[in-house]
Amino acid sequence: MNGETEKALVESFFLPAKRDRYLELIRNPKGRGKLLSSLPHCKDLDPRTTLPIQPNQQNASSIEQILIGLGALATCYLVSEDRELDGKTMDLRDALKLVIGYSPGTLISCKPGALGYFEGEDLGERFILKKHL
Repeated sequence: MNGETEKALVESFFLPAKRDRYLELIRNPKGRGKLLSSLPHCKDLDPRTTLPIQPNQQNASSIEQILIGLGALATCYLVSEDRELDGKTMDLRDALKLVIGYSPGTLISCKPGALGYFEGEDLGERFILKKHL
């Protein structure tokens, strides 16, 4: 697990009133399990940091291009309900192919504390995460 990257995800993209709670959850194994199981229906992302993705761009290739255009790094870090993906660092393209449409409840850190992606479970719950300035 990459504690600094996870902390940056929470501090940058979650509602201010919920950040302390999420930071507590990621610090201990039992809490982490609760956090991960809540991700598919996460309602605590700060709407000031969520950018909607047009319906015709909701595919791995288009989302990758959007993220790269916003400054995404070649590798990314995942926090996911999917235990096989959680805590992994991998190539951005590979991560998006594994996550989009297949792994709801996943946060991808594309540039720690500045840029990410969220894959929720419900229709319309795909967001680019960009730090509010």
